[in-house]
Amino acid sequence: MTALGQSQALEGKICISASETYAAVLLPRIVAKLRVLEPGIQVEIVVANHASDLRRREADIAIRNFRPTEPDLIAKKIGEADAVLYATPDYIKTIGDPTKPSDLRHADFVNMDHGGMIIKGLNALGLDLT
Repeated sequence: MTALGQSQALEGKICISASETYAAVLLPRIVAKLRVLEPGIQVEIVVANHASDLRRREADIAIRNFRPTEPDLIAKKIGEADAVLYATPDYIKTIGDPTKPSDLRHADFVNMDHGGMIIKGLNALGLDLT
């Protein structure tokens, strides 16, 4: 039974932490849809390439590329995302047109991930990056 006169609308401010890539590519479409469905919700986006500390209230929701290790957080896997490596055609020629991960052993990498997750992922493919 629903109480008469009570609003079912969601209202208030939520803070979402996401990496630069997710904040620029993924969240605009989601926030636009949310604004239509729930106009009472105000969304603040914190752009951070490090894991925001939800226990310290740095954000209410964090979109991460890894499973959180904090036991008191509720986590839900919402999808898979492919990582893509880019290089100029001239650089590809200098490293020999790699076709498998081991061909990248001597390649140079530029990385904006201060948490080390990208390096860990590449090393899991058999590379020895530092």
